[in-house]
Amino acid sequence: MAQNRKRPQPAPAPQRSQPPKWLVIVFGTALALLGLALLIGAPLQAANTAGHWSDLKAGGVSVPAAVTKTEAGGTKGVDKIKLSYTYGGRAYETWTRCGGTTGCREWPAEVRLWINPEDPEDFAKDSDSTDTWVHVRGTWLWTLFGLAMTAVGFLIFYLLAKDARAKRS
Repeated sequence: MAQNRKRPQPAPAPQRSQPPKWLVIVFGTALALLGLALLIGAPLQAANTAGHWSDLKAGGVSVPAAVTKTEAGGTKGVDKIKLSYTYGGRAYETWTRCGGTTGCREWPAEVRLWINPEDPEDFAKDSDSTDTWVHVRGTWLWTLFGLAMTAVGFLIFYLLAKDARAKRS
């Protein structure tokens, strides 16, 4: 004999709790402020870096440097070249980033550097495809990231205000 058994009903799904409003406000504020800092700070930093590069080219000491090695960074690394130069009777060797359409694959055996006489490890290269200008050209990414963070931060504020108006109505 088959008994008529009731199937047990599944438990109702638990309601998702919303984060406290103060936490959402803090998160939105942090996003908006960090976004604004990047949005304003990245171009200012790039302008400062470009100014330093121009100052070195205008007032630095010109020296030849040998390109002794190139290294491709792969998908996540940084393309760079190794430079060797002599200034004030002392030999220096350093790596610097490179970029542009060719990356680090096509470099002459020798390049021109403008050295800061007070700090010979501070230099500008004769091409806009190394270190400083790679950084300056890369600033657009940080600026867009700052814009996106600012937009999300203000969107959070907008949604909170809209929710508050809907609850008052």
